[in-house]
Amino acid sequence: MGNENAMAGQSAWFRQYEKEVNGTRNAGNGKKKILIILPILIFGGLIAMMIKNGALENEQTKGGVYALAGICAFMVLMMLILISKSKKIDAAAITRNDLNQLLTTPEAAAEFDAQMKAKPLFQVTNQKDNYVFATKDYVGMTFKHLGDQTYRFIRLRDVVFLHTIENNSGTFAVEFRDGKRKLLMTWVAEKEDRIGELKAALVSVKQDVTSEE
Repeated sequence: MGNENAMAGQSAWFRQYEKEVNGTRNAGNGKKKILIILPILIFGGLIAMMIKNGALENEQTKGGVYALAGICAFMVLMMLILISKSKKIDAAAITRNDLNQLLTTPEAAAEFDAQMKAKPLFQVTNQKDNYVFATKDYVGMTFKHLGDQTYRFIRLRDVVFLHTIENNSGTFAVEFRDGKRKLLMTWVAEKEDRIGELKAALVSVKQDVTSEE
């Protein structure tokens, strides 16, 4: 799925991530195939029992046999369609798109890899698999998207404003914006104290960041 000629493909970190996240998705698709067997066993057993009891010899009960067979076929077909669509999903697409825009040269990709190996300048965790972190040149975040571990990346130097919005659900959306207030990335936090922690951490590595409520 990856394009080795694109800049994301020049990153060793991204190639490893892409291999792992798409491998996890494909393994999940393999397990889903087992679910196809369940309606076949359940409805197959009911149909076999009905036939054994003479269901096909009566017009009314014969219709029930055909109805169960139809329901079973429909469920199996829907599962096959869902698995087929899931196979076409590229779990690394969001991260690849970000890195294709940020990593403009092989040298930039190599520097990105080096920074991803180093200890982050800060990391603010909202919940498992949902956190914001910074390297020397980048701000990243990771979260679950359609069940897949997903990363977003923006340039640290581009972040000028942090705008916080309280959602109706009681969560908080933190918008990372550039000097022209263009939206770069949004992180959703479940607790307000995480917002304060993020703002303090970001200002500690980039003093000109301004917070807006």
